[in-house]
Amino acid sequence: MGESSELKIGLIGFGEVGATFSRGWRNARRGLSISAFDIVWSEPRRAQAQELQVRIAPSVEELVDSSSVVLCAVVPQAACDAARSAAPFLNARHLYVDLTSVGPAKAGDIAGIVGAQGAAFAKLALMGAVAAFGYAVPCAASGKGAGQLAEHLIALGMNVKVLNDDPAAAATLKLCRSLFQKGFVALALEALRVAKKNGIEREVIASLAETWNAEKFDAALNRLICSSAVHAARRAAELDEAITAFGELDVALPVAQACRGAFQELIELQASHNFEKAPQDLRQVLDALDK
Repeated sequence: MGESSELKIGLIGFGEVGATFSRGWRNARRGLSISAFDIVWSEPRRAQAQELQVRIAPSVEELVDSSSVVLCAVVPQAACDAARSAAPFLNARHLYVDLTSVGPAKAGDIAGIVGAQGAAFAKLALMGAVAAFGYAVPCAASGKGAGQLAEHLIALGMNVKVLNDDPAAAATLKLCRSLFQKGFVALALEALRVAKKNGIEREVIASLAETWNAEKFDAALNRLICSSAVHAARRAAELDEAITAFGELDVALPVAQACRGAFQELIELQASHNFEKAPQDLRQVLDALDK
């Protein structure tokens, strides 16, 4: 592919991510060539593309032919089909980038589809919500084309960190992060539904905010996991009290019950490893759990 001055971006899918990135790219480099193809163009999206000077491509073939970097930003269940639709028109001058939320196995499959045509591949995973971060959303890139992609996007003012050449690495990072983020939301919903039935949801939120805002997240996470290695029994008993006390409120507590199971594993861990005091690093707990 040519120098960055010859960069021509083609988007497969023009939703929130495509529009947000296009606005940022346009602000960073006025003359940048940006094209987009989508199966269906709503009038608002079409108007937005015109506002951002994003050329609407008539077909995937024409989009790929007129682009040097092709970014796929469709729903994850359509990612493999999108790659297959673009593949016949890709060659060694192209960099194909998957922006979807596919898992590691599918990321590898897409890399194979693209690589068979001689094109470079990069997996770009968003490490935050575009609605919250906008164009500054942190991104992780992996795959053999990750370095090349990062060079282009960083030059356009984006926040990109390269992981390695494994196309699955960025997808794995994103989904591990999702386990925590989505699990946190589910647990928060359970706790706050119970709190609301007791008329104290504001007080619970304020108390949690005071606790979590008191120290940095990574320090708090390390402290909580390490201390749970020696205090699991007491914390499990507290969970038992909560589950029993609120069991009559007609609110299902499946996440809390699963948490109780996790603490039971820590109780057994403490018995087998004889932790007399809390470890210093949460990795010590993770290592012990995996033995």
